[in-house]
Amino acid sequence: MVNFPDYAAVYAEYVVARPRHLARKPAGIDHVQAAALPMPALTALQAFSDIVEISPGQRVLVHAAAGGVGPMGKGQDYPLRSLRVLRPGGTYIAGSGISPEDRAAYDRAGMRYGLFSVEPDHAALAEIAALAADGRLVAHVDRVFPLADAAKAHAVMEGGDFIGKLVLSVAG
Repeated sequence: MVNFPDYAAVYAEYVVARPRHLARKPAGIDHVQAAALPMPALTALQAFSDIVEISPGQRVLVHAAAGGVGPMGKGQDYPLRSLRVLRPGGTYIAGSGISPEDRAAYDRAGMRYGLFSVEPDHAALAEIAALAADGRLVAHVDRVFPLADAAKAHAVMEGGDFIGKLVLSVAG
């Protein structure tokens, strides 16, 4: 989560970061999981706790769930398609893509909507790390690329031919 939401603008073994952008990697998880977990886990944690409380037994539809997180920011026609399937009192949350027309449609239907932006949070990262160390939280990693193949990883990401996370490794 270094410098997020701004791009770190570099792939490197060492970076300068603010302390709140980091959490210690537990000894019980490998570097690949430590790299793959922060963005999707923080996104889910912050979206479902900051915008709407999710309780056991509630149903949640996550659009574009096969990606890590990125596909969620494309908006597309998800707001209006979701409006047709939400139960009364349901809530639509998104990272972006709710147009003024979409908002008006939700207001007319008496449904709630919310926007969120994931942000680095040391305490939440530490909570995620603890869940990962206990084996209760695991990221699905589609592929690991050596750092030298970063361009190949970007090509796969842009092509959409993956499920879960793509990880760059600096290990030999």
